Amino acid sequence: MFALTLLAAVAASAQEVPEGCVSEPVGVDGVYEAIELAQMSFGAGDDATFLDAAQYAQLVLPCLQEPLTRRMAADWHRLMGLVALVQQDEPGAQRAFAAARTIEPYYRLPPSLNRESLGVEAAYQALPVDTVATQEILSGGIQLDGRPARERPVDLPTIAQVFRDDGSVQQTAWVPPGASLPDYAIAAPTAGIAAIEIDPLPTGPRPKHLSKPLLGGAGGALVTSGLLFAAASASHARFADPATPYADLNSLEKRTNSLTTASAVAGVVGLGLGVGVVATW
Repeated sequence: MFALTLLAAVAASAQEVPEGCVSEPVGVDGVYEAIELAQMSFGAGDDATFLDAAQYAQLVLPCLQEPLTRRMAADWHRLMGLVALVQQDEPGAQRAFAAARTIEPYYRLPPSLNRESLGVEAAYQALPVDTVATQEILSGGIQLDGRPARERPVDLPTIAQVFRDDGSVQQTAWVPPGASLPDYAIAAPTAGIAAIEIDPLPTGPRPKHLSKPLLGGAGGALVTSGLLFAAASASHARFADPATPYADLNSLEKRTNSLTTASAVAGVVGLGLGVGVVATW
């Protein structure tokens, strides 16, 4: 029995390895470490070591077994832009940098990445990103650049992440402009909703004993939602501040996302209780 259990566990873990991964699966931190290693090599001015480090990062990305973050997507596009510049592919660098700027429009290149000899800043700002041509795609088990999408950029690269039915990561791939997206499960069309017979509402007077507690709960939930949103806004301001240390960005992004989600949940609860107040008034 133990042997069968062990074999089942091994088989399950093998199924969880993302497609295209040729080494051990990694989390978000593992990809960040590979990106930072390549960035340090670029900042040191050693192009050969930088290209080796970037190649290592390209081997790590397909092994990502956690959902991609928006900041990581932007960092990855910037890395690919630097690779293109070193390889004297100016158009490719401009497209990769533009993809990063569509995600983080207020990001400023740090001095370590802004090598004048390669014209990094000029290439980074070369393409406009206020009007990016897109192509509609079918929704389903795929995210582009760290979020669900119904369209993909036509002339810019994107990072596609495919998910299995259980929510685990099946594949992560950097997709150049014009290349096909990885195969993914298409969402089933929404079926029509059948009419449901509902018992008529009672004609007597509505109970009022619940109105005051519900009103207090609704008000408290909405106040909490506002406070959480304010905290999320402050956290996002720190994230967007160029003076914020790079090492703090990952935790700030997670904090901002958590506060935003909590604010939305509290707001929904407040609105639901408000509906209850009206129904029992």
